[in-house]
Amino acid sequence: MAQFKRKDGYALMRVVIKELTGQDVGNIVDTQGFIDAGSLAANYTTDEIFNTLTLVYARMRVAVRNYKAKLWLIDAIDNDMYANRMRKISVYSSLPLPSGHFNTDLYTNLAPYFDNGTNPSGGTAQSTGSMWEQHPMFPLEMSFAGSTTWQDALTRYKDQIKIAFLNESEWLAFWNGIASQKNNDIELQKESWNRMTLLGRMALACAMGDASSAVKGACTKVNLTYEFNQYFGTSYTSAQLRTTYLKEFLEFFISTFKDYSDLMERPSVFFHVAPVYTDSNSEDHVILRHTPKDKQRFMLFGPFWRKAEAMIMPEIFNDGYLDFDKQFEAVDFWQNCSTSVATRAAFKTDVTVPGWLESLITSGSTKVDTKYSANFAYVLGVLYDVDSIMVSHQLQSVETSPVEARKGYYTSWYTFAKNAIADPTENFIVFTMEDPVTENNSKTTKKSEK
Repeated sequence: MAQFKRKDGYALMRVVIKELTGQDVGNIVDTQGFIDAGSLAANYTTDEIFNTLTLVYARMRVAVRNYKAKLWLIDAIDNDMYANRMRKISVYSSLPLPSGHFNTDLYTNLAPYFDNGTNPSGGTAQSTGSMWEQHPMFPLEMSFAGSTTWQDALTRYKDQIKIAFLNESEWLAFWNGIASQKNNDIELQKESWNRMTLLGRMALACAMGDASSAVKGACTKVNLTYEFNQYFGTSYTSAQLRTTYLKEFLEFFISTFKDYSDLMERPSVFFHVAPVYTDSNSEDHVILRHTPKDKQRFMLFGPFWRKAEAMIMPEIFNDGYLDFDKQFEAVDFWQNCSTSVATRAAFKTDVTVPGWLESLITSGSTKVDTKYSANFAYVLGVLYDVDSIMVSHQLQSVETSPVEARKGYYTSWYTFAKNAIADPTENFIVFTMEDPVTENNSKTTKKSEK
């Protein structure tokens, strides 16, 4: 049996945090304006450990503010280290059976000497089977297993840097600032994990959407630029819809959103991968999903939300649709933090498509490779079932070492173990705006009109 090993996620977390904080954008920053201000501080004597604390006798201010992780809308479940595997059981839907209660155009059930499926003339049954005919429901079991771990640490020095402060209160204020920044780092790590989970689920939905003709009913990616132009018979670009024709596009978006939100409440195969089970009688059974309004979650691109808030707010967030405080979050960027709106709106992520899912979304010339590359210039938002994306918290602990007697320091170690759960059999829609405006960019119109 293969040995289970957790993935060490520190390298991945570093990459995501750099994207989140804008460190990986690659722009060259002109530092000329900072040289004079920085040179003054560089002339002071510094402490011997950090090599950054000046030995000053002026008023001190610790410049650390508390930060709260974004993407709080993603549902979190708390497991422990005994439960790094989650089993989820769904049940395939079954279709109606022929009636045996009456005589029908298909079967003669009530006649002299007729019994259950074996009739006087023999041969093909003229009546339905007996009440003892067996029709079990068929379960689908999915296992979400995995554990990714990383650590963080904070070393404190008992006495060595006290010389850098005027009194004990300043010294304590300094360490409070250090602790606050460490908490901020941890919040960033939480946000980074949530963002990575979200991006993976978005990429999976786009993979299914790009192969929607091969997936039973799937409508998981909607190109609103294409949908708008199809409806009105126009050929506007995405940029035109977000500027010149913004009012018209907002009205269309609201009505489209409501349509999909209402459809999500009905059991269907539209917004998820619907595995098919064929029984011994060649009867197909599918996984149907429905998402009540209170289980729907909605994220919208922040810059677009701020332009559209006055129009969207009263239409979508009311008693009939979503709760603004509990079911919505504006997302300032999907993948890369930047001062460029175009960069923040873009989404470029690879996702590995599970083998069982790949077989479902492969048909003839329509194929999604094992590794799917999602690359979209403008993602408007996502609407999804709360169960389609979750974060499993398995361990979050902090352990502090004793004081190192010879050197006088001690270290607190923060340990994390988490798992990202992305269920493609639950409803999830990505709203994009894609150019050029072709049907290849949106394979959902015909399905959504049915």
